[in-house]
Amino acid sequence: MESMETRLRAAWCQVLDMEEDELDSDSHFFQQGGDSVAAMRLIGIAEGYKIQLDNGTIYDFPMLKNMASNSQEISVTSETSAPKAIIESLDEDLVQACAEACKINSQVIEDIFPAIEIQNIIQQWHMKHGSAMLQYVFQIHGPASKDLIREVFDVIRQKNQILRTRLVQHKGALYQVVVKDNAEWYEGTNLSEYRNSVFSQDGWVLYGDPLFRYAFIEEGRDLYFAYTSHHSGYDGWTNHLVFDALEEGLRDLEVLRQKPVRAQFKQFGEWLQRHSTAKDDVTTSMAYWKSYLGGFQGFGDQFHVASGYTPYETTRLTKIMPVRRRGSAFALSTMAHAAWAISLANVYRHNDILFMSVASGRRMPRDNPLPGVESIMGPLVAGTYLRPRLRADQAIEDLLRDTQDHMLSTIPYQRESRRVIAEILGPRAICLSALNWHPMGNDMPARVIDFENPDGSITRLEGRRDLHTPFTIPITLVIDVWEHHDHLRIIAKWDEKLYDNDRVALMLDQLAENLGRIAASKVQRVGDLWTMRGLSGNGPADDRGLDDRDRSVPAQEALVDSSPPGTEVGDTLGTGAKGDSATFTPGTTGQGISVEHPSNDNASPKVATPILDIPHSDSTTNVSIINGE
Repeated sequence: MESMETRLRAAWCQVLDMEEDELDSDSHFFQQGGDSVAAMRLIGIAEGYKIQLDNGTIYDFPMLKNMASNSQEISVTSETSAPKAIIESLDEDLVQACAEACKINSQVIEDIFPAIEIQNIIQQWHMKHGSAMLQYVFQIHGPASKDLIREVFDVIRQKNQILRTRLVQHKGALYQVVVKDNAEWYEGTNLSEYRNSVFSQDGWVLYGDPLFRYAFIEEGRDLYFAYTSHHSGYDGWTNHLVFDALEEGLRDLEVLRQKPVRAQFKQFGEWLQRHSTAKDDVTTSMAYWKSYLGGFQGFGDQFHVASGYTPYETTRLTKIMPVRRRGSAFALSTMAHAAWAISLANVYRHNDILFMSVASGRRMPRDNPLPGVESIMGPLVAGTYLRPRLRADQAIEDLLRDTQDHMLSTIPYQRESRRVIAEILGPRAICLSALNWHPMGNDMPARVIDFENPDGSITRLEGRRDLHTPFTIPITLVIDVWEHHDHLRIIAKWDEKLYDNDRVALMLDQLAENLGRIAASKVQRVGDLWTMRGLSGNGPADDRGLDDRDRSVPAQEALVDSSPPGTEVGDTLGTGAKGDSATFTPGTTGQGISVEHPSNDNASPKVATPILDIPHSDSTTNVSIINGE
């Protein structure tokens, strides 16, 4: 067998998209473009090289030779069955109430445990608006292989409790009910009718219903697989894990069967409970964020809001940016966060800005680890806030390093961040935008899975973005960036009562321009990017780097809910036009972009195609919080 370092180097190359001769023993994982999401991917890829890694080892020993010397060989385990049922230890009244709510026999209940806060938030929003559901559609080319797809999903579901979970309300509390069952598959002949039935009020996921749905739709000669999920059961990383497992099982079901059962979402809930009741941990986190946000006076008179209004996504704008890769010490996601900070500074004409960044929630504090968290399916999403107090003379490299360091240093404090922000900012918290970076492989509507059948024929599952139905959430402004090998798909989603179309178009243009110039190393200092464009032409910035010219940006007025649902409701936020039940029709604003508004037409957005020269990196930063990834 090859040495540990040789095998680990090969795993690094897969994650970082590098050649082996570009790395040596002293190479540093994070200086080669790695970040927290790349670290999670490395753990999974290293398994294929018989290397047992965890987050702690990667972060404590980021140099290749040191990581190799502190890694272990994977030992053979016979733990390949699902966790044993513990129904006997549960309260009998609770079991019976859950069985009645789920319309099942109590004997098929495997476990019952409390839901976490984010599930409560999502379910409350969903019961009112019915928008917390997402549907991916894959067209099946070649032999149908429907039985194999069903069998693979049964194996995946048996190994992951969250995929067999239902939510039940009992005596004022929300519970997760894990059921020992196989998936129910719908079969029909009209995809549009099926989608409408799922997303109409009669089709909503209610208390006691499965959180995941599966369907085969055969329209003439076209066969489709539809995967519908409720956001109380997944986040962006969960989707990544599910479809990785699907691809592996379709190619070799026995290999998937033999994989050990990993950590479950219940273990995360227990970890979260311990963390939230550890007074010292919470106090330290609260103190950190209060200190970090001390003196923040941003937003000013940009918004006028009153109690009673909940922000809601009303409009989307999409850009496509082709990319070329080159070497860099920073991940593209880090560059995007810095570029967004400068864009906000330009638009708000202030160097003290604040925004949210969505994180996978699977990087735990070193002194409070959760073994196997990187393989847990479920809504673990967390987040952090960035407040880069920009200076015109600040080197771009220093801004990138500060951004990267901040994202990593706030990991122990992510769980309390939203609470402190709401406490300190009050109604002004509604003004916060969020940047949500999606690493390569997470854009499911673009995914293609090929596998060979026993007779040698090939079946392909091809993601159909035009048939994908994203969910909507209570948001002010979210920027989703989906990374691909040759392009970025950037989607802005916002509430028009708080942001007008021209302002968002300006922000997106500036983000693209700033990111392109940073990635191409065409700027040396922050002040080089401090100019205003779009609403009031071009002009120089003053000595603080703030645009000195008057501008006409209308103040928006809306009613704001005094306790709005957290933006952490949507991490895998939609990536394409909606289906018939909730579709968007594009309308243009600015050059080369499209703004989408709700309508009954199923149209795909037009997109711009500026060229972006980006660094050689696989993707990733454990970026910010909204949804749930």
